[in-house]
Amino acid sequence: MAFVMNNIKHAVVKILDPLLNMTLGRAYRRLFPGKAGLTAAIREDYWGYKHTIDTTYWSGTHWGNIPQIQQYMNEMISGDRNKDYIAYALNKYVAPLRAKYGTIRLLSICCGAGHLEHALLNLGFADMIDAYDASQASVTKARELMRSNGWGSKINFFVQDVNKLQLQPDVKYHVVFNESGLHHLSGLEHLFETVEKSMFDDSVCICHDYIGPNHLQWTERQLDVVNDIIQMLPPGSRQSISDAGKIYANKSVFKLDELLKLDPSEAVRSADILRVMERFFDIVEKKDHGGTILHILLDDIAGNFTLSPYRNLLPLLIGFEKRLISIGYLPSDFAFWVAKKKTHPKSTA
Repeated sequence: MAFVMNNIKHAVVKILDPLLNMTLGRAYRRLFPGKAGLTAAIREDYWGYKHTIDTTYWSGTHWGNIPQIQQYMNEMISGDRNKDYIAYALNKYVAPLRAKYGTIRLLSICCGAGHLEHALLNLGFADMIDAYDASQASVTKARELMRSNGWGSKINFFVQDVNKLQLQPDVKYHVVFNESGLHHLSGLEHLFETVEKSMFDDSVCICHDYIGPNHLQWTERQLDVVNDIIQMLPPGSRQSISDAGKIYANKSVFKLDELLKLDPSEAVRSADILRVMERFFDIVEKKDHGGTILHILLDDIAGNFTLSPYRNLLPLLIGFEKRLISIGYLPSDFAFWVAKKKTHPKSTA
């Protein structure tokens, strides 16, 4: 009976709420206000539900849905609009480690439902993965994915609060991988100290994450630019994906108390990630790839820009964001970076 009820709940959420992604929090709160019913059930394991809904990211609401945006990110990171950061990191950082060690063992932080880990194994990024996540439901989904694709023997899943990460003793990693997990963690100091101890001297930590304002409390300067742009866009391009009757006239910052009720981990220390990480690692490469304007502007309207005539506006919007970041008017809210263990000069005494 419990299995049936869980499937029913998952089906209801999949139909009514493909917008659990925190960038779509307004739509979520409109659909399920208050603390009762489905909202409370989801909140028991927010990430479990989020990671088991396949339509969450691909619902036409997220800026990362758009091929032109993906090409923009790729070009900013790899210099090639057709090469994403995973292919870039594989060639530049993982291939030399494989040539040296023969096999690669990878640690994945906040693995969710395992889609990224599945891709990494398919690409030959690693031969064995140890993956950690706080959500039992997400890990269950990830295990099913790996078994169904024949990778079950190549990955170990662990359910842990990654803020208090405890790794297997005497296991060393050639590669540590973070895809959008760090901005959900408050225990950065403990995490980085623990991870650093698990790495070889020449291991790499590959990160791709949001590093903007904590709890998505965007700056007044950001919002001024976003809303100036919105007022110039054609009404059809501002049509809400989640609410057919709404046309956006502006965008506003998330109400902090509401965001904390839904997901207190959302961008909990995002602005601190790099500063804290540099206490434990040397950052050997960092590539900013924007989002400071576009991930706010395109929230809940991204799908409109995959269609004519609005897709023709994207090069202008992308170019405008790039320019504002390049002249220092705005920082980049998203980045790719690679870190290594700190090098300590040998004593001459």
